Amino acid sequence: MADARPELDQSAITLPGPFMLAQATIDSLDDSELRRLNYYNRRALDALSLVVESASSRDIIEQSNVNTKFRSSISRLVDAGRRSGLPVETVAMHFVEAVTEEFGLDFMERVGQVAGGLDVITLFRNVSTPLDPRTSTIDDGTSFLNALAEASEDLDLGKHLEAPAAENAAQAPEAPVVPVGPRPLPNASGPERIIVDRIEVEGDEWTIVVRSGDSLALIASAVYGDSLAYNIIYQANRNVLNNPNTLNIGVKLRIPKP
Repeated sequence: MADARPELDQSAITLPGPFMLAQATIDSLDDSELRRLNYYNRRALDALSLVVESASSRDIIEQSNVNTKFRSSISRLVDAGRRSGLPVETVAMHFVEAVTEEFGLDFMERVGQVAGGLDVITLFRNVSTPLDPRTSTIDDGTSFLNALAEASEDLDLGKHLEAPAAENAAQAPEAPVVPVGPRPLPNASGPERIIVDRIEVEGDEWTIVVRSGDSLALIASAVYGDSLAYNIIYQANRNVLNNPNTLNIGVKLRIPKP
């Protein structure tokens, strides 16, 4: 089976227009704002370097730890940009440009091959709009009914209500349970919406068949709103995946519900 991972789109890095505009915006900051932004940019660069280095060990615990630190560093960088009035997209492009200048295009290609197929720009979007993963599913009302039933267990309603007539004693038939799939998150990109549309509901499980261009990071971003949550999917599919960074076209993956 063919590898689903796409080739690195170099145009996303080398197109001069957006990056030149972002850099011009950065250059307009005053000295104190620029120092603050560069400080957190430096920390994020170091954290990304660790993400790439630790990927070679394939130690899930180590990789998860450095992923968490990287996500935290991006969050602080986004916050520093906001304090200077910078859009998240500008901060993201400034960071990508800094990564490319310091480590080179080969390093950026390696970034796209680790952490489940990490896309830095997507991660910035994830971090800038944190969402409760529960918002990605449709509540069919059963949670409310279950909670109501639990709260009523200790109530002695017989003291206050007459016994129902025999003809009304029979309970109405239960409504059939309709399987519920995911829905796109409010900040979902076009590719993420396509991922959500492709997820199949099989009984109580969600599944998706891998296609060209898929990555665990993209699927995690679509379902959980966090591309670095790719390990959730990887751990649920260890029987068919040997590496979170390589997917084979045609493989069916189970997607744990948020």
